[in-house]
Amino acid sequence: MKKLYPVFGIISPLIYIAAVLIGGFLRSDYSHVYNAISELIMTDAPNKLLLDLMFTFYNLGLAILGFGMFFYLESPRTKRMQSASLMLGVIGVLGLVMFFFSQDPRGGTVTLEGIIHIVLAGIISLLTIIVVFVAGFSFGGEPKMKGLKLYSLLSGVLIVVSGGLTAAFTANGSNYMGVFERLVIGTFITWVLVLSLKLYALETGNKDNNLRL
Repeated sequence: MKKLYPVFGIISPLIYIAAVLIGGFLRSDYSHVYNAISELIMTDAPNKLLLDLMFTFYNLGLAILGFGMFFYLESPRTKRMQSASLMLGVIGVLGLVMFFFSQDPRGGTVTLEGIIHIVLAGIISLLTIIVVFVAGFSFGGEPKMKGLKLYSLLSGVLIVVSGGLTAAFTANGSNYMGVFERLVIGTFITWVLVLSLKLYALETGNKDNNLRL
C-alpha cells in the first residue's frame, strides 16, 4: 500500500478530466464556458450514472491519497503535513458524500438536497484552499520537496483569485462562469497530480529522481 497510494493520486485527476470531457461531449446543450461541472450530474441529467461512477472513483482516489500520506509518508512527517494529509482525505470523503446530494437545476425549485450540495461544495472549496497552502509550507523543510513549496503556494494563490472570480461571475449570471470554475478545479487537480508523481518517485525509491519539483 505504501507504493500504491500515490498511484491513486495520479489516476484520479485524469479520471476527473475524462469525466468532464466525456460528459460535455455527450450533451449538445452543455457548454464548458457557461455551465458548472456539477450540472453534468444533476438529478435526471443525461449520462448521470456513468459520470457519477467516474467522479466517485476520483473522490475515492483522492481519499486514498490523503489517508495514505497520513499513514505512510515518512518525510516531511510534521503536524502540518499530517493535517494537510487528513484534509486531502476529507475532501475525497466529502466528494463521495456529494454523490447523494445533486445540484438543483438553474432557475428551478430549491430543494434540501440542493442546499446540502451547496454546503458541501463550500466546505470542499475552503479545504481545497487550505490544504494547498498548508502542504506547501510543510514542503519547505524537506530538501527533496522544496520545489513543491513554491509551486503549492503559487497554486494556492491562483485558486483563491480564480475562486473569487468564479463566485463573482456566478452571482452576476455571467456566461463565462464555467471557465473560471475550471481554472479553480484544474489548478487543484494538477497540483494533486504533480504531488502524486513526486510521492510515487520517492516511495518507489527512485534516488535519481528526475522530477525537480
